[in-house]
This record gives sequence, structure tokens and C-alpha cells, in this order.
Amino acid sequence: MAKLTWDLMKTQGPFQTVADLTDALKTRCRRLRVRYTNDDINAAFRLIESNTPLCQDRVTRSAPVEPADVIISPDRARDILAEIRRRTGVTPTVRPMPKGQLITGHQAAQGKAMAMVVKEIEATVERIKDLERDLE
Repeated sequence: MAKLTWDLMKTQGPFQTVADLTDALKTRCRRLRVRYTNDDINAAFRLIESNTPLCQDRVTRSAPVEPADVIISPDRARDILAEIRRRTGVTPTVRPMPKGQLITGHQAAQGKAMAMVVKEIEATVERIKDLERDLE
């Protein structure tokens, strides 16, 4: 898929957008009867884009990064966030996960097997009760 994409970029490029490139690639794949999925196309794009821009809208321009003037400690950041929440009345959207017990696949299988055994025992007890009623 990457080779088809690369060839397409050389013969019909440069493309203005990734959508244009994607449409052209899908058209070529259909014409050549090459099966593809979106994952195949994305993988090919990632491979090519690792060293070459896919299209003109993806050319990266480096902007100067200015260092932050103020450095806030994690404790101070928590305090600021708590104060904002207190003033606005907003509760945190992230809730703690409930405490649960992790079980292994083997333990899960044991639980299922035990449930099957219990169900069979209950069915056997019911059959015995029916037989005892019939004998009376």
C-alpha cells in the first residue's frame, strides 16, 4: 500500500490535502483491484510521512517555542484548581474508579465451572424430589 501511495504521489502529486490523496489512492486501488482497509491506508501514510510530507497542507513549519515565565508546582496547581472549583461550584468530572478485585482467566473459568456444578446439583435435587413424590 505504501508503494502504491508513493507512486501516486510521484505521478499525480503534489496533493493539496490528505483527503485528496486518500481519494486518489482508493480510486487506484479499485482500478487495480487491490483490497484495502482504512487501517492499511493509515499505515501507509504513517510510513511515508515519517520522512516525507504527504501533501502541501501537512508541511510542518517550526515555530519558536518560548519558555514559560511562571513555573507552578503540582501542589500549587492543585490548590488553584480546588479554588476554581470552589468558586464556580463545579465538581470534578473525573471520578475515582471503584475498588474491584482483579481475577485471572483461570479463576474466571473456575467460577463458571462452579456455577455449572451448582446448577446441575440443584437440577438433580429437583429430580430426586419429583421421584420421591411419585413413590409416595
